[in-house]
Amino acid sequence: MSEAIHEVIIPRIGVNDETARLVAWEVKDGDEISVGMCLCVLETTKAAVDLDAELEGVILTLAEEGDEVRVGETVALIGPDFTQLAKEKEQRSAAQQARRETKDVRATKKATALADELGVDLSTIDSDGIIREEDVRRAAGKKGLRTSAPEPVMPGEPGVLDEEFLHRIEADPSFAALDSDTKIFLYRKFGAVIGEDVTIGRGTAPLCRVLKLGDGSGLGDGSVVRADRFELGIGSIIGARAKILEAIRNCTGDQVHV
Repeated sequence: MSEAIHEVIIPRIGVNDETARLVAWEVKDGDEISVGMCLCVLETTKAAVDLDAELEGVILTLAEEGDEVRVGETVALIGPDFTQLAKEKEQRSAAQQARRETKDVRATKKATALADELGVDLSTIDSDGIIREEDVRRAAGKKGLRTSAPEPVMPGEPGVLDEEFLHRIEADPSFAALDSDTKIFLYRKFGAVIGEDVTIGRGTAPLCRVLKLGDGSGLGDGSVVRADRFELGIGSIIGARAKILEAIRNCTGDQVHV
């Protein structure tokens, strides 16, 4: 790695913390970074902290929002030239792939089939023995992948979001930063069923095939919602910085707070 490239490394936030969740990036690839600028928000079981830049340059991220990252893990690169950063990232990916190909992976047939279904690379799972289905589901959950088969969408079903709209908001992190009313307007326009007095917090943008939010329901700031279906009953509230990776239907009823 060039001496001009600086690694953004996950610090130890608490004495007993070995991992943290990358809640949100406050910058995007190619942004000019200055010393002290907040790069991302990290969360452990006890605290949420900002990770600030230690030098200036251009940034290229290596981890995604919602990832569980280990202490000492490199989550971004900062340097003077974006092309140089992209080459470094490509070299790292190639080296990692080579290590995976030489690793002896042992897994049950069911675990192998499930890994193929969920898109999990078995060689990335730490195991001293045979990899089983529960190991694959755990790995999928940590990476924000679906851990169960999607429910079918029925023809004419209300709340089904336009696929192109979903792709657009997933690729554009600025959408989540919009105010609640604007996001609700756009979600409704592209198929969601959303009642009155609903709030969608700052930094939150549900990515769901079916989205239904009842009157007075809400999603807190900085929440990650990636599920085939997401339905909240009247007055149901999902708190700030929640992480939802499975289908939720009605949150079991009205007036539920999570």
